[in-house]
Amino acid sequence: MELQFGTMMNKVLQQEWNEYGEQAFEIEVLEILEKKKTGFFDAKEALHKLEEKWLEQLQPYGERGYNREK
Repeated sequence: MELQFGTMMNKVLQQEWNEYGEQAFEIEVLEILEKKKTGFFDAKEALHKLEEKWLEQLQPYGERGYNREK
């Protein structure tokens, strides 16, 4: 995991991880991408759509998270 190795691209998250430690954070799986069994499946696009869905639903910006609004 990038945070444990100190290589997270989100510098604010990495700084707070280093300062407060792993036990101060909760990481959970929100949804698992289900691949289509038939036909063309663009996993990258499907993951992007899932990310947008959860960003819209959770609004993890500012004090509520480490994401930046677009």
